[in-house]
Amino acid sequence: MDIIFVRRGSTEYYKSFEEIPYKVRGYSEDLSELRAQGRCVHRAELDNKPEYEGFIGPMWDGGRFRYETQEVYDILSM
Repeated sequence: MDIIFVRRGSTEYYKSFEEIPYKVRGYSEDLSELRAQGRCVHRAELDNKPEYEGFIGPMWDGGRFRYETQEVYDILSM
């Protein structure tokens, strides 16, 4: 599993959540019940994943998890 952290000018790659040096601020919601009801929610892979201080995410990036700074997110969302 690849986990990517993107800042302006740099990208960091990790193989497991245990090796990530950033502070966890919480975990993404488990939306499996809503998904079972057919409601449109994020991918199952994103349930119960760490959320890190200073980053937006987790996001799904074609088979890997991605976290971005607000600055990068704003630039890519234009």
